[in-house]
Amino acid sequence: VRQFMGLATYYRRFVQGFSKLATPLTDLLKKGRKWRWMEKQQQAFELLKQKLTSQPVLALPDYGKPFEVQTDASDYAIGGVLMQEGHPVAFESRKLNDRERNYPVHEKEMTAIVHCLRSWRHYLLGAPFVVKTDNISSTYFKTQAKLTPKQARWQEFLAEFDFEITYNPGKKNVVADALSRKAQLAAVTESPASMHSESRVLLAEAMVEQIKEGLTQDPQAAELVKQVRENRTRKFSIRDGLLVFTQGRIYIPKWGKLRRELLHECHDSVWAGHPGQKRTLALIERGFYWPKMREDADEYVRSCLICQQDKPVYKAPAGTLQPLPIPIRPWVSVSLDFITQLPESDGKTSIMVVVDRFSKYATFIPCAAPCRAEDAA
Repeated sequence: VRQFMGLATYYRRFVQGFSKLATPLTDLLKKGRKWRWMEKQQQAFELLKQKLTSQPVLALPDYGKPFEVQTDASDYAIGGVLMQEGHPVAFESRKLNDRERNYPVHEKEMTAIVHCLRSWRHYLLGAPFVVKTDNISSTYFKTQAKLTPKQARWQEFLAEFDFEITYNPGKKNVVADALSRKAQLAAVTESPASMHSESRVLLAEAMVEQIKEGLTQDPQAAELVKQVRENRTRKFSIRDGLLVFTQGRIYIPKWGKLRRELLHECHDSVWAGHPGQKRTLALIERGFYWPKMREDADEYVRSCLICQQDKPVYKAPAGTLQPLPIPIRPWVSVSLDFITQLPESDGKTSIMVVVDRFSKYATFIPCAAPCRAEDAA
């Protein structure tokens, strides 16, 4: 059983609800559990074999189309499916631990949502999508006023994504009509809050001639174009006169203000909303590439005036000024300063002022500028 589960777990992302199906078998592997092979174990074994030997129907992700996440939770497992236009892209599931099994229903559903979004973060970050759940209370989680520390951590994580939680009754959560699902996804892309894909396309079309011209002006870009034409690199290709990196991302040459304009579009524009450094970088990486993108994005966000003025500073406040202790006798403590840029006299252009803090007696010593520490001593 342990060997079979090791093999099956390797292909778990191709099996919908894997953890739920495998629970009767994994329960046998728990420490101290008495071995009893019952009918439910045999059924789970046969069903997993059937799932593993059948042809997978996962579709390749298309980053030009919106994603849909469907999640569900039971008493002992959570799972979800990532979809595009009714076609599954990935499956995800896991068992609930002993502590999570005591969660109320709505927290189990939120555990499923958080787990799926964390697993598919590389697909979903920077793009609008819909989360469908059969628990109606989960649809109000993003606007919930009072949060436990655990829920606050969830909400902080979910704030990285651009998504909407919608209610999907349980009877529709497994077998949904593909046409109605497609219509709902199309409606999401047309909403004002979901402008990323359209903005990216318009931005690329408006700048395409500048990018092509920049490829001839940037020495590094010109060298990459030469390597592509001589078949000396597989990371880049040329499409429609543009230099394209992996996953279809357009190479932006270091020429003019191309890179800064893209940073402005992905950070300062209305649809971007001044995100942090990680999200700004993720928005750019979805369609574009250039060397040291992370450093450029970090520097741009740190220098953003609006972010500096409006975003909170997560550090301890500076303390109040503390008075110096009062000396108990003369010349125990002195203050020292310089008066500089005076008319030259005997080769001296500065005065070192020494004040005894107890008696306030002042001594004025002419000195040259600059005055070294050894000379002042």
